[in-house]
Amino acid sequence: MPAKNEALARKLTMSRTVAAPRERVFAAWTDPAQLVQWCYLSGMDNRHTEINPVAGGNWTIAVKSAEGMDILVRRAYREISPPSRLVFYELCKAGDKVLLDGVHTVEFADEGGTTRITVTVELENGFDADNQRGWNWGWNDLCDHLDAFLARPS
Repeated sequence: MPAKNEALARKLTMSRTVAAPRERVFAAWTDPAQLVQWCYLSGMDNRHTEINPVAGGNWTIAVKSAEGMDILVRRAYREISPPSRLVFYELCKAGDKVLLDGVHTVEFADEGGTTRITVTVELENGFDADNQRGWNWGWNDLCDHLDAFLARPS
């Protein structure tokens, strides 16, 4: 629980540049066969992934943390605009505890052979400082895995 005077962030943004063309990066985010190869968090045991990357489609991930906590992530795609933008609603829960409840916008900007990925989340309920660090760590961990995946020969 945040301290009484601690402001809760309602909107968080992070950006990363990856060494691949925008079309390749967008495909890695929207092709289920590619997505499951890089979209996981270090230290988590992926129990189940189901992906239907179309507007109105769902993306469900069930994992177990290193501490044994069952985490369920449910995402619903709201917009898919190749190769520049994805928008999805995400509800992430550990048991009955809501870890994240908000809308993510992922933008892909062409930077001359590399791609800048900008992820913004607008939250229903705010994040305290610990949750903000966790969100930043999680998206950076995913982007590290994406970098490694994109570096493999196609």
